[in-house]
Amino acid sequence: MFKRLRKKFNRLDFYVKALLVTLPLTSALLIYLISIGAQDLIFSNWFISLISIPTFFANQLATPAYFGNLSDMIRNVKGWPKRNFELGGTVIGLCVGIAVGIGLSVMRVAVPLASSLYTVANLLFTFRQINIFAGLGNRIGRCADKNSRPLSEKMIVATAGLIGFTLGIVLFATCTASMISVVGITSFFSGGAAIPAWIAGIIFILSVASGLASSSDYAAKGVNFIRAQFISNNESVTETVKKRKFEYGGSLVGFILGLVISGIVIGFIITTNPLLLSGLVGVIAGMLIATTSAGIVGSIFSRIGRIIDGFSATPAFDYKKTDYKLSFAPLLSETESSSHGVKNELKHAKHFINDGLSNNANTNFHRLEERVGASATHDSLRFG
Repeated sequence: MFKRLRKKFNRLDFYVKALLVTLPLTSALLIYLISIGAQDLIFSNWFISLISIPTFFANQLATPAYFGNLSDMIRNVKGWPKRNFELGGTVIGLCVGIAVGIGLSVMRVAVPLASSLYTVANLLFTFRQINIFAGLGNRIGRCADKNSRPLSEKMIVATAGLIGFTLGIVLFATCTASMISVVGITSFFSGGAAIPAWIAGIIFILSVASGLASSSDYAAKGVNFIRAQFISNNESVTETVKKRKFEYGGSLVGFILGLVISGIVIGFIITTNPLLLSGLVGVIAGMLIATTSAGIVGSIFSRIGRIIDGFSATPAFDYKKTDYKLSFAPLLSETESSSHGVKNELKHAKHFINDGLSNNANTNFHRLEERVGASATHDSLRFG
């Protein structure tokens, strides 16, 4: 059993491996902070914790996940096809997130406290910034790359990101940015005495854009999961969901659960402090609570689903190709009577087989042969 699990673990991409390592560590850190009476770093009122605790989990899972994803893309940068925009967007987002987190922490703007937990608080703040900016850069890059995800998802994420960007500009320009932040839920950074206004404005605007893009990402996946299961009118959507069934299903469950949690939280806020959500700004704050909650819970369930997908993937060589499929269809029609074309295609695939996926070329050859439906014999097409 353990040998089988180890083989499956070795076949996982770095994105999933990072999640598997981080999940128990995050749980242990949460238990430790509560045990030493430091829960104020995470939540205050009990109903606020319905969102703030998932936020804590989501931020800790996101940081190593984006680094793992970056590692996967770097390993495949010479592969087929390339994800140049996603790679560039993720790198830029990670660098900006780290710079913002460390910069504000050093200037004591993020956590203006002096205590034994000052370092931990700043570390949590930095992880949050990495989640915000790396997530935004990654999603912009994936929308720009061809064949990276279904077009419907790209349109939803891009539109939501643009709306968030516009909303952030309006809120900051009207000096109402600080009024829509609810401590423990939507604590957008909106400025400080040591920070120039234009820098604070950029951070705030991009944070709002990232929040809306994130929640819309999981909403789009949830919609496509329903489409693939009950409508199936789009081959691209059906194929994508089939490869990531648990990730897309988890996005749907997490998004809906996040909306339910936000409804509970908003209800208690209105009951205990109705002025907090009064007026137009209060309506916007409530909307941001709902989108933040849906995005946070959606990200947790989606990433857990990604882990399950990683372990349930059958072909050893196919786990890295969840964003695209091998182009074997033209091969069958153009080279059915010629072994030369098939041989070249299989040699091209051998690049992926030998890239740390498997050392047994003959075993993988049989799998590839079944995949393409080639009628040629093993002897005539054996890898040279």
